Amino acid sequence: MIEITLLNRLKNYAKNISIFIFILVGLSCTTEEIVDENFVQNEVVNSYLSKSNNSVKLAISQVSAEVTKSGNPASNVLDGSTSTRWSGKGTSVDFFITLENESLIDYLKIAFPSGSSRVYGFVMYTSTNNSTWTKVKDNQSSGTTTSLEEIDVTNSTGKYIKIVLEGSDYNAWNYISELEVYGIPGDNTSQEDPDEEDPSEDPVISDNGVVDFGSLDVETSWISEDKGDRDTFDASDVDGKQWMDVYSTGIVMMKCLAADGHRTELKEKSGVEASLNKYKKMNYTAAVTSIPEHGVTVAQIHNRGGVNRPWIRVYIDADRYIKIKATKTTPDEDKSTYTTYTGPKYTSGNDFSITIITKNGEASFEITTGGTTSKETLTPSGDWNNYDDDFYLKAGVYTEGDDTQPQMKLSSFSLTY
Repeated sequence: MIEITLLNRLKNYAKNISIFIFILVGLSCTTEEIVDENFVQNEVVNSYLSKSNNSVKLAISQVSAEVTKSGNPASNVLDGSTSTRWSGKGTSVDFFITLENESLIDYLKIAFPSGSSRVYGFVMYTSTNNSTWTKVKDNQSSGTTTSLEEIDVTNSTGKYIKIVLEGSDYNAWNYISELEVYGIPGDNTSQEDPDEEDPSEDPVISDNGVVDFGSLDVETSWISEDKGDRDTFDASDVDGKQWMDVYSTGIVMMKCLAADGHRTELKEKSGVEASLNKYKKMNYTAAVTSIPEHGVTVAQIHNRGGVNRPWIRVYIDADRYIKIKATKTTPDEDKSTYTTYTGPKYTSGNDFSITIITKNGEASFEITTGGTTSKETLTPSGDWNNYDDDFYLKAGVYTEGDDTQPQMKLSSFSLTY
């Protein structure tokens, strides 16, 4: 490094051969001084590669991967345990990280399962808009540890990080057990400080960006592992579970088992069901990862009048379009006919917003993601006349596939009457 730096100095300042010879001769008498000077200059010039003493652990809002093995979702890299992992097979697999705020990204810490005996290759990119990417690292793991190892990157400002994983020297499988990002937050409120009280720990009733547990239960088949035998809890009493967790950032994570028909959903408490003439407004913003092969339901207008299926199901379909499926006939029998309305296309891990309003005997829907908004206003068919006083609202993950455990992260949720 000394020789390279000296050569750069000579190229910049040598104007003729006599000066060049003079510098070379003088080197034998002033080596220590030049080394010290070069060290200072190199530190300044390459500060974008150096770790900052001001860097802190940055809050991560979500992670996702383009390839995921069933049972090893991307969210495992944030659960604080090296006994769980994300895994995906391939020699060019994208793993995405979204920070809470745009920040100066300084370095990462990553733990690789079998990292003490295998070397994993990867390339890292950052972005401010999730579309234009800047390469900040082309590297490989140390092959000496399964603990978190530090990955210094070219410092850059961004909110999004993409890691392109290339398998290991053993096979084409990629694994990450834990992951942390360090840097200087664009908004100081985004940094994680375990000793500082976070007012978002307890969700409150609001209509502007906080999760509202005001009149909600949560229903899950996770505990019984039987989709026909679901447990119900007051949503405000649940935290720190594999199937539902309230993060320090205020984001609420919900996850359900992989087999078709399993669910973890927020729903209105029994006793508040009503006709569609009653004004209700459910609004939430969320991101879903590990979408099953046949899709996942993310919102419903259901009915407690003895029917076998909901009137409305909002779901991310196998083709990744967000759709509305309205039950048209015989809701109390084994088979029904449906009308399907197709909304915007969804990208796993991105935010989407859903607003459902009931009033005047109808329900209006507004679905937004990726800059595209779809709107529908629907009225139940006459087959629902016997059940028109028993509608209630639900939101969460209700899988329609067997291959993976879908996960939703709610960044805001409100239900007003």
